[in-house]
Amino acid sequence: MVRQAAFILTLLLACNQAPDGPEPNAKAAKVHRVLVKRPSPGYLFDRFTDAWLDTDSYEYFESFLQARSSDPGTSADRLLLSYFYSKQRENLDALEQFQLALALDPGNAEAWLEKTKLESPSLEFSQAQNDLAEASKANPKEDLRIKIAKLQGQLNLRLDQTQEALKAWQQLLKDHPEDDDLWEDLIDVQANEGLYQEAIQTTNTLIARTQDPYQQAIRRLQLGGLYQRAEQREQALETFNKTLEQTGADSWLEKEILAQIERVLRRAEDITGLATHLQKLIAAHPRRLALHLRHADLLVETGTKEEATAAFEEILRRTPGELRFREAYVDMLEELKTLLRRSNNRTSSLNPIRKMPNSSCVSLNSITRQATFQRPRTPSMLTLNNLKRVSTPISVSPVYLNATSCHRKLRPPTTS
Repeated sequence: MVRQAAFILTLLLACNQAPDGPEPNAKAAKVHRVLVKRPSPGYLFDRFTDAWLDTDSYEYFESFLQARSSDPGTSADRLLLSYFYSKQRENLDALEQFQLALALDPGNAEAWLEKTKLESPSLEFSQAQNDLAEASKANPKEDLRIKIAKLQGQLNLRLDQTQEALKAWQQLLKDHPEDDDLWEDLIDVQANEGLYQEAIQTTNTLIARTQDPYQQAIRRLQLGGLYQRAEQREQALETFNKTLEQTGADSWLEKEILAQIERVLRRAEDITGLATHLQKLIAAHPRRLALHLRHADLLVETGTKEEATAAFEEILRRTPGELRFREAYVDMLEELKTLLRRSNNRTSSLNPIRKMPNSSCVSLNSITRQATFQRPRTPSMLTLNNLKRVSTPISVSPVYLNATSCHRKLRPPTTS
């Protein structure tokens, strides 16, 4: 009995001395010590998570964070648990931990901002605005203040407070006119909210203050895209034309500009306008082979044989000895030959039916021979099916009905 009591006492002491839960490995513990001093949801927290998972599971990771943040717990511990829940998309649990953490440390501007990011997708816009106000009161650093102001503008847009949103962004640009990223962020927000005219105006201002020619061309390309989204086709084409003037031949920008021009006109189903536009660009930039090639391809696409051949011959004249253009020329001839053959087949198949003089079985056999280019044989389902395919809507026409009748008359009798 005494030995049994001693064993139970020893076991209880061991349980009291045991840790409350799983402990991190050495690598994870090192990162955790840094995180506790300055908790943040970004790169450092991801390193902590990865180091933990090297030796243990998500379940034990959550148990460790819960144990650390259990009452009384520190603000840092609760923030780390909230970041964990946020990564797992358990937003309600994350918001609860944020609330507890900020009650312990209401001056943490970054924590207010992260809490707001969770509230916005949940459509808690009013609460998010209040939290951003608290973040602004917490005397944030300049980079954090910019993030807070950006998010404030986005929330204003969500609440249909467009003027307040634009005012917030304009104040930011006034305070940081040299920050190109801030300008581009504003353009993205305006475009995503459907404020195309405002985005166009902002982009024009940014282009005017851009000194680097390459960046200026990139931003003109973006401007053309904004005009396109705003259904201002002529302005989009004019912008792309100007951008082409700033772009080197055979560059990726040239290819992208031509693709954008083609997209604008094809969306309007204006193939004729596309051909005319390419001709104007060729006249303005006769040395750009990409324009000649695209125009020649379009002529092939529309089946304009003589013009397509002349266009490719002009390309060969300008690029003597260039094998790739000779190969493109051969491919073009083959494609035109295929198109012509298909066209002739359709014409030779359709014309006899349109000119059929009567409904006799003799004339039917004659038509069948012309349509299938075969010597006359006893009518069969094969020749009849070929006849069916040569014209639509033949299935409901007198020609089809007569063909079926004749086929039945000429079909050999079945033997039982």
